[in-house]
Amino acid sequence: RNRKQSKIKWKAVGVFSCRLWQHVTRAIMDKDQMRATQEKFVLEEAQRQEVRERAERLWNPRLFTFNSDTNEWHYRYPEYGHNSTLIHYHTQVLQKYNVL
Repeated sequence: RNRKQSKIKWKAVGVFSCRLWQHVTRAIMDKDQMRATQEKFVLEEAQRQEVRERAERLWNPRLFTFNSDTNEWHYRYPEYGHNSTLIHYHTQVLQKYNVL
């Protein structure tokens, strides 16, 4: 394929993950199960809090619009959609789980 594809920068993801889990990892390496459990709880509680805060805000999707006449979600920029199969798949997933 000649088309340039965007790729996740896995190295950056790995660095972020290492930073996020560093205290849990250190506790495991120190063989301190109680501290590792506590550090993991802190991470999970922060994630739960983010979910609660997100649920309180009105979410406005950037890439999809809702057509109330057809009760369907549509890609906002179809003329730029270089991979219509992928867009179709994401639209189906969003509709299935009523995410949007």
